[in-house]
Amino acid sequence: MIKCKLVISIGCVLASATVFAALPHIFFFNTSKSLPVGLYVRIPGDEYEKGDYIVYEPDEGTKSLVRRYGWNDNPGTFLKIVGGVAGDKYSVEESTRFFTVGDKFIGIAYETDTKGHQLPQISGEFTVEEGQILPIGTDPRSFDGRYTGTIPITSIKAKVKPLLTK
Repeated sequence: MIKCKLVISIGCVLASATVFAALPHIFFFNTSKSLPVGLYVRIPGDEYEKGDYIVYEPDEGTKSLVRRYGWNDNPGTFLKIVGGVAGDKYSVEESTRFFTVGDKFIGIAYETDTKGHQLPQISGEFTVEEGQILPIGTDPRSFDGRYTGTIPITSIKAKVKPLLTK
């Protein structure tokens, strides 16, 4: 019963454009495959640990690529998980394209997307620097740190948690 009331309440808030416009930075709706599709809610805090969900603004080069390849017409923000923090090691192995953080295999850094578009390529071993985090997704084809490397903490707009997801 409580879950039902919560869903109805959230639905009413989302259905009301006036209310939703007044609260644009509390709720975030994810439609990408990088993380589960659904509604995420801002939580307090500006310190980031591995496993935290974050919303961040990608750099202009990344936004341009996303628009050019038709992944999103308005790539204002990305939703990812903090996969690495200052001092953590990560790598993309040149021959296998294996993307690892520490000793944990995250996925493959593909050369092209599913439509054949060339993806940015990084390879080698790296350390997350102070003031940076490494963003990762849970989908094997996530456009994340395996292609972009780290992002500045200053580009993070919110720490969030899943509220209603598939």
